[in-house]
Amino acid sequence: MSERNAGRKSPVIFTGCEMTNGMQAAAGGQRRQVVIGGKRVKTIDVHAHCVVPEALALTGETVQGQQFPNMDEVGPVRIAAMDKQGVDIEALSINPSWYRQPRDLVA
Repeated sequence: MSERNAGRKSPVIFTGCEMTNGMQAAAGGQRRQVVIGGKRVKTIDVHAHCVVPEALALTGETVQGQQFPNMDEVGPVRIAAMDKQGVDIEALSINPSWYRQPRDLVA
């Protein structure tokens, strides 16, 4: 923390993947709640990948060949996983392999 911000509470908390270790599950439900200092906080995953099968096919790749299961799912399965992890919002980035593809193809 910089000297300028020393002693001030920040509304933004940066964390690694270990964040789930400190979460508290909501009583009686499956929606995990993230609680810091006794207050529920909104969690935003700013690095969530998904794939669009039709776009992936342009590169010769398949959904089954992706690192994580269900990467093509942006409906109920993903929402259930987010609830389990305590994630309120995800910023989705499509087709992580596109960074290695020719510019004309990804356009």
